[in-house]
Amino acid sequence: MTLTHSNSRDRRTMLRGALPARFPPAGSWPLELRADVAAAFLDYPDTRAFFAAVMRGEAPLPTGQRGKGKGREPLWARPLMERFVAQRHDLDQDSGIGEDDISGLI
Repeated sequence: MTLTHSNSRDRRTMLRGALPARFPPAGSWPLELRADVAAAFLDYPDTRAFFAAVMRGEAPLPTGQRGKGKGREPLWARPLMERFVAQRHDLDQDSGIGEDDISGLI
């Protein structure tokens, strides 16, 4: 898939309407995130703010799509989102971010 920040068809798809950011129950983030869940993952209030950040290059482009025709929707891979945040904050990928430390519970 070849998406760019200026692809007008993808921009129209993303700006159809704003949905509130939606957090998954109990923090169980799926591996593929729909726009409303991706917005929540990056702490945007809704999909309109999230898509505007995507167009400005402040959030990653979608990594795939689901559906066909007008029902097609963009998807983001959670590992890409995690790498994007780590790079944005200049964090070491091997620093253990995203890993649970249960040693304090023992």
